Amino acid sequence: MGKIDLDIIKAKVQAFRVLEAKDVLHQLGLSRAGNKADLIGRIMSVFSDAAALNANGYRPRDIGRQEFAASIIDKVHKDQVSQGHCPWTSRRAINDLEQKAAAKSGGNAAGPAAAAADAQPAKKQRINGTTVGLQDGAAVDDVIKAFLTGADALSNTKVRCICSEFVEKGQMLQCEGAFCGVWQHATCVRQHMRNMPVTLLQPSSVSRQQFFCERCRIARADPFWEIFDATVMPPAVADKFVRNGVVTTQMQQQMTVAFHSTGLRHVTLSKNNVMLLRAKPQEYKLMAMCIQLDDKVPFRIHWPMHANLSFETLNGSMISSIRVHQRLASAKLGINQRDEGYDLRQLLPASGGTNQAGMMRKGISLELADADHTYLLVVYMMRRRSREQVKALMKPPEQLTHSVQRICRHMHGGHSPPQQQPAAAAATGGNPAAPAAAGQPAAASNGDS
Repeated sequence: MGKIDLDIIKAKVQAFRVLEAKDVLHQLGLSRAGNKADLIGRIMSVFSDAAALNANGYRPRDIGRQEFAASIIDKVHKDQVSQGHCPWTSRRAINDLEQKAAAKSGGNAAGPAAAAADAQPAKKQRINGTTVGLQDGAAVDDVIKAFLTGADALSNTKVRCICSEFVEKGQMLQCEGAFCGVWQHATCVRQHMRNMPVTLLQPSSVSRQQFFCERCRIARADPFWEIFDATVMPPAVADKFVRNGVVTTQMQQQMTVAFHSTGLRHVTLSKNNVMLLRAKPQEYKLMAMCIQLDDKVPFRIHWPMHANLSFETLNGSMISSIRVHQRLASAKLGINQRDEGYDLRQLLPASGGTNQAGMMRKGISLELADADHTYLLVVYMMRRRSREQVKALMKPPEQLTHSVQRICRHMHGGHSPPQQQPAAAAATGGNPAAPAAAGQPAAASNGDS
């Protein structure tokens, strides 16, 4: 492991919650009693004698135990970041310390590839609630393009399902989004494997639609906004029957339908999130968004028919019948259409409404009438992307040669055009008038007359 950087270790430990701190102490075989300050102090006591020795360039006597503890802290920190529980400010501070340490040491001794791999987390903030995101700089284009193409996908074994259970159960599906790879229960996300018919080329195969988790789908639904904090509210599935009601269809007919709801859920905003929403209203938004789990167009916001959003006010009462989309209540969303997220910031009080710790907690629920599909309600803290980041999301313009080849393939039924024309042109010496005679018999082309 080499020289231990106590500043980085201390920053990671201070970003721990009580859950992560107890996990580290359990793996180290130390006591897990006490409050958070006691737990952090007990972890840092492992490196107490390493501070002075490392400052003078000496190797501590029990360096093996300290390297083991540092590896555990690093692993638990990565798990915390992948689950979206590490504060953004702490991640920025840790990334800055790692960059300074890399610059001070002059690179990684394992080679340029390892140095680039170690420097990769410094380019990330948050896009889909995990370690994806962007900082300002030259790496913006590369990271966003890698996110779009699926390059550098992380090998992830974490379970983060919409049912809020983090254990493996039944059939599991892995998100195919870059920098994600979390696992979710197939029954919860309404995705099921389909057995394909047995053929000679594929004796036994299984097929399914390409799967993405809810955070990756929302991250690519709107190019102008990125996910800043996806932990303000757990995702809520609208599958609870509440009542039967009469609605008006597009043909102006009355019909009775079943209404389902997510139930009352709570949005919890930290002190930092409340300050950002009030201080920078143009840059940060608290967005309520809905997606259809079995949507054929995965990367879009899709509100259900007869959607009725309710939100808790300052005095504790609920504001109901909030209109969340512009189309008719009984109109379905077309295959080439998309909805917009609803800005909840306008429902938050301009001042007050927080507890002694500066946090804010509000109730929210969604009621709908669409029995054919299952919908998921999420509330995320969103941040506006810069102009450079939006430009980096765009695909490069197609070259002229590629456009001609694509049109030729379409004209020939999706196949490449036949390769007879170049050979015929070479046989006629490149004469532009020759192709009409090139297809004639040899006797006619020689001109016996």
